[in-house]
Amino acid sequence: NLKKVLITVILILIPITAGLFVRFDDLSVWNGKKDTYYLDNKPLFTSLDAYIFARYSEEYNEGIYQPKAEDKLRYVPDFLKYPNIVPMLSWGTALISKITGMPIENLSLYLIPILSVLFVIPLVLFFRKQNLTFTGYIGSLLAVVSFLYVARTSIARLDTDALNLFFPFLIILISYLFIKTENYKHKFLYSIILGLTFNLYFWWYLHPDLILILFTTFVLSYILHNFKKLNKKDFAFILLILILSNPLNIFLGVKAFLYQVQRFFIHTTEIKSSFPNVLISISEIQNYGLSNLSYLSVGNEIVLILGVVGFFLYLSKNFKIGLLIFPLFLIGMMTFTSGNRFAIYLSPLIGIGLGYIFDTIIDYIKDNKKKIRISLLTFVGITLVVLYINKPSFTAVASPIIKSNVAKDIKKLKELTPENSWIWNWWDFGYATEYLARRGVFIDGGSQEEIKTYFVAKTYATSSDRVAFNNILAIASNGAKHFDKNFISKGYPADKLVKEIDEGKFINRENLKNPIYFMFVRRDISSFYWIYYFGKWDFNKQKGEFPEFSVCQFITLNKLLCGKKVVELDSNKVNVPNSFPSYLKKVIIRKKDGSIKEKDFQAGDYILEIVETPKSTLFFLVSPKVYDSFFNRMFILRNKKSKYFELVYDDFPNMVLYKAIQ
Repeated sequence: NLKKVLITVILILIPITAGLFVRFDDLSVWNGKKDTYYLDNKPLFTSLDAYIFARYSEEYNEGIYQPKAEDKLRYVPDFLKYPNIVPMLSWGTALISKITGMPIENLSLYLIPILSVLFVIPLVLFFRKQNLTFTGYIGSLLAVVSFLYVARTSIARLDTDALNLFFPFLIILISYLFIKTENYKHKFLYSIILGLTFNLYFWWYLHPDLILILFTTFVLSYILHNFKKLNKKDFAFILLILILSNPLNIFLGVKAFLYQVQRFFIHTTEIKSSFPNVLISISEIQNYGLSNLSYLSVGNEIVLILGVVGFFLYLSKNFKIGLLIFPLFLIGMMTFTSGNRFAIYLSPLIGIGLGYIFDTIIDYIKDNKKKIRISLLTFVGITLVVLYINKPSFTAVASPIIKSNVAKDIKKLKELTPENSWIWNWWDFGYATEYLARRGVFIDGGSQEEIKTYFVAKTYATSSDRVAFNNILAIASNGAKHFDKNFISKGYPADKLVKEIDEGKFINRENLKNPIYFMFVRRDISSFYWIYYFGKWDFNKQKGEFPEFSVCQFITLNKLLCGKKVVELDSNKVNVPNSFPSYLKKVIIRKKDGSIKEKDFQAGDYILEIVETPKSTLFFLVSPKVYDSFFNRMFILRNKKSKYFELVYDDFPNMVLYKAIQ
């Protein structure tokens, strides 16, 4: 009836409105910082992965994208291949961009927030069909404003999280409609829609394990509902859905699911032949305790606990239907082993559980007028509470992962380097370099788990220009696959191989046809803690070495705070927490004109570096070992001429570029 439809519309519109507001209110800040947040009148992306989706989108429109062909910009000189099919996100933005003439960046500014709130529709409808008003509403509202989901679906964040809740809940809703209808014509229609939705979800996210789990729980739920009256038509419908879902996706899902199970129970810090695994350094896959998880997912520990209790209460009372949403709980549990990005699946489930508690309590009220009055008060109250406990989502402002000054320098590589150049840099900005400069990179955000990442890290950490040079040319002239296939896979000792590469034994100059440039960027300063750790990897002890390296800031006129250490400039004293005080060994000042001034002291364990730039002065506290590192000498200080590397461009701290002298 009309009243029920109106209530449903309100239950959908409020979360959608809140979700759009919390994302689009950032635009006021962005419009006031166009010099920092925009490049060439286009907004800069708020995630690193956005750059790969944007490149695929542009290359698709340009006719460059070729499925399964070698991507000449990724993982040089081994090269990765383009995906078998252009990602739906890239295809969709390419199509809209072509029709409207709007740049990909401008599209992402508006499209991603709009897509991110669409899950509210199937979620609310699923529970309205079960007469559970608060369950669907609170699940939607809590999820759409949760801190992590807002952060991962912000303006200009061209990434798949935008529909990663929509597709599962749409599949759940269609599955429910299929299970509940007795009309075979309707079943046939829902079968077609469900099979196609499975396919669309796979195209969007390319995770066959999720397709497998959702399909399996759908079949189990259907069998449990119709166990005593299953017939040939029922199995025919299931077969039809399987065929339309693409059986190959289901088959691939088995292997992918077993891999995820293995990762859940087995953790390792190495990848191959005792090489380090860079995944342990990536922030979005770090594990979180209950307090942090609560903050990220629902904003409050009590709400999280109540929500979990309510969710399992819902499952216990509605087991057959609850099976349909249980896969999302399993995915959410991956937060504890595979990273915070999976917490976005927990948020709606916590809200569902909390809402089910309210629905259960209100259901006990028999007086209809009293029930309506209490329901309205609860509705207003819980809405305000959910918005209040998630107020960090409203106060935080999304910002570009790469600011305009750095992005401008990366884009300038088109002028500074030949078109066939290869860029040697840390993986963080690999995608951005491919997109902004259209230059090939050795590692990026989709290839950082391979052994090549170790060799890149080593060049940052080594104290020898020759070792850095030999590692770069060994990888550039052979590729990592050569060492993997001919040495590592055959049991060749990793430490012996690394030593021989350091000595220059594997440089094949006949294959060195591409100019190679070593690019340092501002983000390397914050990443250096882990870069150095991997670069100083001990293959026998199976661990690296963290650097004594801190960026400093003044706390008084005579005191600097460097990490947790306090430097007293008037006495050269370094106060170290939980340890005896130490002293400065040396102070180095790099002037704006490039000149270096040094002041030595008789004893000490630390070196204070003062680096002047045209706009500011930066302070670094380092140990003698870090002082000698290639990173520090070539990027921070730029104080040593090298017979192996030629300085090409210096815009410290935004970007410093060297050419390997081949």
